[in-house]
Amino acid sequence: MTFNRIVVPLDGTVEGESILPLARTLALGSGARVELVHVVDPDEIVVTLPSIPTAGYTRRVVTKPRREPLHSQMSEMVKRRFDRYFHLITETFRDTCSEITQHVLEGGATQEILKFAGSSQDTLLAISTRSASTRNLLTAARYPMLLNQSSTKVPSSQDKAALSTVLVYLDGPRVAADVLPCAVGIARKFGLKLLLVAAIPGMPILYEEEDLANPGMDWRTSILESKAYLSEVQLSLASNERQEVAVRILGGDSETQILDLASEIPGCLVALGSPGYSGMQRWLRGSVADRVIRSSPAPVLAVRTNQEQDKSRGVRFLRRRFWQRNTPMVPQTS
Repeated sequence: MTFNRIVVPLDGTVEGESILPLARTLALGSGARVELVHVVDPDEIVVTLPSIPTAGYTRRVVTKPRREPLHSQMSEMVKRRFDRYFHLITETFRDTCSEITQHVLEGGATQEILKFAGSSQDTLLAISTRSASTRNLLTAARYPMLLNQSSTKVPSSQDKAALSTVLVYLDGPRVAADVLPCAVGIARKFGLKLLLVAAIPGMPILYEEEDLANPGMDWRTSILESKAYLSEVQLSLASNERQEVAVRILGGDSETQILDLASEIPGCLVALGSPGYSGMQRWLRGSVADRVIRSSPAPVLAVRTNQEQDKSRGVRFLRRRFWQRNTPMVPQTS
């Protein structure tokens, strides 16, 4: 799976521009066209005044849509400022991609970005984790998203991200079916190593091989099954894609182990499945993907997993959690 289009939403802040070095790298290696997007919210005008060629600061001005003359004037002012701002950003991409366009839209940020990006699976949405619409986009987007931790450091106009390894977190065959095509496509396109990772909750971080022969170990079966599964995937990729593929099984807390491993690998890109939980499901279940995206020191490629299966799993979880008919809610007294 490859992408031919990189959509980059920007809000004019230094934090939002943290995604630009990574976007330049992917555009240079893939030949994809880059589309810069900003959405002007009609209820809240954000005036951006670029202070240096690749960064700006924001001044937030709230206007009432009912005040039509003032609102229209400020909206047009913001659009003109972002047209000039995007022109400066566009110049930094001239040597990295063959085609770059800029778009200033008006409406709700999440809805307009999704509408603009469309439903094509060859689209990659690249955005900073601190963007106001990132969480909503993670829930609603059906295509891969590339996320990078925000930074207050002003990126150079020539900065590019150095990538060496794609760390693919596999949480079962269903997630692998969604994540692997995208991760393998990027690794093959850029000549990166693949590191397939599985995490087993309850497994100690350190263990001896002879422990696997002890039937009393609760995690023994999980380790053997994970090793067999990862080895099968490794052989398949190594033979078909002719690239370096390694596997690793992590013990302890999944989130902590993935974050530690990502910080140890220079030029790491973490690829994982995002279930797109929202509302009550996010509060009750959360997800390793959501926590890794918020805390990862490395950029993250989040691929949306099958929504219908996630919904059915969520319904079953809620039923077990709140409507267990055989378990009385109030202890019986004699």
